[in-house]
Amino acid sequence: MIIIECVEQYYRILFRVCECTEELKQELRHVKSERDQMSEDLINAENAFTDVKKRNEKLKLIINEHKTNTETLKRFSEESVRYTEEQKQ
Repeated sequence: MIIIECVEQYYRILFRVCECTEELKQELRHVKSERDQMSEDLINAENAFTDVKKRNEKLKLIINEHKTNTETLKRFSEESVRYTEEQKQ
């Protein structure tokens, strides 16, 4: 009888170990899935940051060009006013 009880207990323990192993495998699959999703999200965030950085650089160039054009127009306007005043005299 004792041997039968020991064998039964052994099988119960073995069954629990198998259940735990399966739960751990499922948890591992879940963790890997989350890791893959986070990696994909990180790549997307890095790409978005790169895109924003490029747009920022383009805007800086446009702003500088606009400033240059504004200064040129002011200079031409001043020269035009001077020229007009000279012509009046």
